[in-house]
Amino acid sequence: MSTVYIYGLFDPRNMELRYIGKTKDLKDRLRNHLRLVNDTRCKDHHNYRWIRQLLDEGLEPSIEALEEVSVDSWRDAEQTWIAECRKFGVRLTNMTKGGDSFPDGYVPHNKGGTISEWQKSRIREYNLNKKVSDETRQKQRESHLGKTLPREQVRKIAEANRGKVMSPEARKKISEAHKGMTISEETRQKLIQWGKGKKLTEEHRRKIAEAGKGRKQTEETKEKLRQIHLGKKYPEEFGKKISERQRGRKLTEEHKAKIREGNKRNWTKRKSKANEN
Repeated sequence: MSTVYIYGLFDPRNMELRYIGKTKDLKDRLRNHLRLVNDTRCKDHHNYRWIRQLLDEGLEPSIEALEEVSVDSWRDAEQTWIAECRKFGVRLTNMTKGGDSFPDGYVPHNKGGTISEWQKSRIREYNLNKKVSDETRQKQRESHLGKTLPREQVRKIAEANRGKVMSPEARKKISEAHKGMTISEETRQKLIQWGKGKKLTEEHRRKIAEAGKGRKQTEETKEKLRQIHLGKKYPEEFGKKISERQRGRKLTEEHKAKIREGNKRNWTKRKSKANEN
């Protein structure tokens, strides 16, 4: 049985995969791409706009076979490659889902998203260790500004990540990325409204307690928390809940000593203020 190639066009500047297609002859197909750049029928095609940019810089795309398949199955293979690459965030210039010009009555047998392990490994290899330029990151950031995901999509993402444990390296990267960031007052109010009335499960409370064990707050953080709570009046019901929760608990000697020290500091401050007045 004769075979054809599912091929990819790569950007020579960073070897990023930008287009996926099907051909019998790789060299001939690349020549056709270059020949059609100035064809009026292709002027609005995203792929040819990208190739024209390369040519203006004196560059050409490179072509490589992604998979060799039988003539009868190329449509399924091309659609699968395009769908999976888009799922991984590859910036393809393809304007369709692939496998175009179906014969009458043709229905792809893998409709529903099946993909072989071999294809997954190839796609993974192409995306592994790729570094996104700062310019590309900025463009992606700007394209997402102001956009909100539908609740259903947020729920699906949460379900997919439930139970996953991040590596220390990933945690460190997230921590570094958020250092120095400040939340706007509008965002703070939204978070407050979102959290109102929500009750944490006992498991969630236990995890928070475990994560906070042994951590020491800086004096700056303590002062910020102090300023936030200064002058605040809490409902009587809130005070009763705290009182009930603390009832029967025994404080350690260390904790008692800290409370004594805190009371001494507060008394000294009040006394000095009174003397000043």
